[in-house]
Amino acid sequence: VVRDVALLSAIAIGADERRHALGLSVALSEAEVHWRAVMESLQARGMCGTTFIVPDDHAGLKAARRATFGAATWQRCQWEYPSLCV
Repeated sequence: VVRDVALLSAIAIGADERRHALGLSVALSEAEVHWRAVMESLQARGMCGTTFIVPDDHAGLKAARRATFGAATWQRCQWEYPSLCV
């Protein structure tokens, strides 16, 4: 059986200016509930101090960002791969 799924990934750029894979999730869609689960998982694993987020323009991702990292500055991503700067 072949099913359409969304692969949700979180990538950070650290103080060392290198990319770090933070999380990867397979979900049924890019709905807010799925993105929020990814972001809450990052927070539950101790991610804190997030200062800058670069999400794409997907409504579910934007809503999840506001709910979980609302205090972080954000800029709409112009590339394919959004990043979290920690």
